[in-house]
Amino acid sequence: MGLSRSNLLTFLFNLIAPLYRYLTSNKAWEENARYLIKIACSPSARSFLDLGTGPGYIAHALSQMNGVRVVGLDCAYSMLKMASSQHNHGVSYILGDSCYSPLRDNTFDVITARSFLWLVKSPRKTLTEVRRVLREEGRLILVEPLSDARLPTILRKTKSFKVCIAHFGWFMMSRLLGCYREETLKSMLTESGFSICHCEKEFSELALILVGEKSTHF
Repeated sequence: MGLSRSNLLTFLFNLIAPLYRYLTSNKAWEENARYLIKIACSPSARSFLDLGTGPGYIAHALSQMNGVRVVGLDCAYSMLKMASSQHNHGVSYILGDSCYSPLRDNTFDVITARSFLWLVKSPRKTLTEVRRVLREEGRLILVEPLSDARLPTILRKTKSFKVCIAHFGWFMMSRLLGCYREETLKSMLTESGFSICHCEKEFSELALILVGEKSTHF
C-alpha cells in the first residue's frame, strides 16, 4: 500500500528538518516573523496558535510577550523535537493534523500559519477547523506561495545565497505540491467564514500575506 499525501509529507519533513532549519534561520525569515507578530499583536490578543510551526520561530517569538498562551502544532515529530529543544519556554507543542485538531472550540485569539496551507490535502477543511478554534473576531494570518510568482524575479531580488536557496526550494516544492493565485486564496478565506482585513505580497512577490478575521455572520 502506498503512502498517502499527508504521510508522505510528514515523512519528508521529518527527514529534512535539520536542512529546513538551516535554510530558514536567516534575516529575511526572521524579519517576516517579526512582521507577522506585529500584525498579530492586537491589545486584546492573549492566546496564539502557530500552525505548521516547524522549528518554532514564530511560536517562540510570540511567547516573549507578557501574559500570553502559545501553542505550536505540527505533524512532523522531528520539527517539534527541534522546536522544543531550542524554544521550550512558554510554548506548548502538539503533534497533530490540522484537519483534525484536538483543540477546543473558540480557544485562540490569533492563529498564524506561514507556508502551510499549500501543503495540506484539504485546505478548505483546514480553514473550517481554523475557524472552529478561533474566538469571535479572531485573526488568521497566512503566508502562502503564489502560483504566478516568477523565479527570475525572486532570484534577482534575493541578495543572500542562503535565502536564495530557501526561496528556490520553496518555489519548486510549491509547484510540485500545489499553490494558489491571490484571488483563489481570498475566495477560500471568504467562503470559509473570514473577512479579509489585510493583503500584501512578500519575499520578492513569491508569497502573499493574508489576514482574515472570523466573521460573526456566517
